[in-house]
Amino acid sequence: MCSSLTELFAYPDSATDETTEEDEVGRVVDETIDLEQPIIDAVGLELPFSPVCRPDCPGLCPQCGVPLASEPGHRHEQIDPRWAKLVEMLGPESDTLRGER
Repeated sequence: MCSSLTELFAYPDSATDETTEEDEVGRVVDETIDLEQPIIDAVGLELPFSPVCRPDCPGLCPQCGVPLASEPGHRHEQIDPRWAKLVEMLGPESDTLRGER
């Protein structure tokens, strides 16, 4: 799962299988120890803690949750918090306080 977009993605050349209870218990068969699960666990510890779908993933908009990669020009109007109450009092016609002239 991409930690920025919270969407599922697969690493190239990866496969996923359901685990069973047999996979959880180490077994010795003909004096051979199955090391598959310990190796999988060791590799899993080496994977990134917060994986992303690609190195330049911009993530989600912190205000509305839109994936920023799908809308490159996405932005929200930001009002200086010191003027926010005045803008509320004057209403939407006060464009000069928002920096639109």
